[in-house]
Amino acid sequence: MGQQKRNPKLARVHRKRPRHVAPRLKLRFEDHNYKTIDWSIGGFRIGGFHRPVLPRDTLEGGVVTWGGLKKEAFKAVVVRLTHEDNVCCSFLTLPWAMLKKL
Repeated sequence: MGQQKRNPKLARVHRKRPRHVAPRLKLRFEDHNYKTIDWSIGGFRIGGFHRPVLPRDTLEGGVVTWGGLKKEAFKAVVVRLTHEDNVCCSFLTLPWAMLKKL
């Protein structure tokens, strides 16, 4: 059996949690900063990661707050990679800074 193609429009209809495009979160992984394309309480999407990653890889990072002076740690798992070079992740642990943005 062939693998089914994912329909992004259908995925949005069936999404468990709403996605936020603003405010964008500033995330930091391995001394590299990223701004989210979109995010929810369940996960986030960022553009081109600084190194190769695969689905099911675990990432440890931080949400940068307070003008870049403070970083709140979290863990996430890579769920999928898009054709546009985006990395989609689910949170394994939630940072307090992200919960305050909701």
